[in-house]
Amino acid sequence: MIGLGCGGGQKDAQLLKRLKRAGKKPSYTPCDVSVAMALIAHQTVSGIVSAGDCFPLVCDLAEADDLAAVFGRSGPQGASRLITFFGMLPNFEPKIILPRLAALLRAKDRLLLSANLVPDDDYATGVQGILPQYDNALTRDWLMTFLMDLGIDETDGELRFGVEECPQGTGLKRVVAEFHFTELRRIQVTNEPVEFRRDDTVRLFFSYRHTPNRVRELLRQYEMKPLDQWITPSEEEGVFLCRRSAQG
Repeated sequence: MIGLGCGGGQKDAQLLKRLKRAGKKPSYTPCDVSVAMALIAHQTVSGIVSAGDCFPLVCDLAEADDLAAVFGRSGPQGASRLITFFGMLPNFEPKIILPRLAALLRAKDRLLLSANLVPDDDYATGVQGILPQYDNALTRDWLMTFLMDLGIDETDGELRFGVEECPQGTGLKRVVAEFHFTELRRIQVTNEPVEFRRDDTVRLFFSYRHTPNRVRELLRQYEMKPLDQWITPSEEEGVFLCRRSAQG
């Protein structure tokens, strides 16, 4: 089992428990951009997977272009692998991450990924409707904390939320948060001076919203075949299981 963007490993741990109850002896590779998270995930599964069968890996999925080669050495050559990608799809450009996920899949592998959703029947209205879930006091405080840690004050500009089209032409929409400067601000980042002028903009966050049909179509575009899906009653989250399309 390979957990891409594993975080603390809690969701992967639940799957590993199920595999063990089914009589399997799984190995686990928790993979995260954060060293701390990869090690925490290792610790989370310590009672499920032995230390000799757990192989933490640190990498930036947005930059790593050799994942297939790295994970090609993961597990016995004939073994089937379960690759998880939970909570990550909304924050990656589709044309970057989906080809990398597809390239990882071997014939017997399965990919289990989650997506933030709106209902299929009115996509544009649905995305606008969930904007208040992001544009609220708690999220504003969370995003401003990052800027203030860098030396930017909230009086230097304005934090704005909106909905925009995917710049890669996928037809998807995403929620974005940007800080628009109205005052000159100079800061130091790793001992390098950085200057923001009036009308400069810093993107702090984006999150794509899909529909079940759009997820399945994107998977097919990148030669992945949807096998099953589980959608929450609110229709705002879903988990999708797929394999390589080229498989028989």
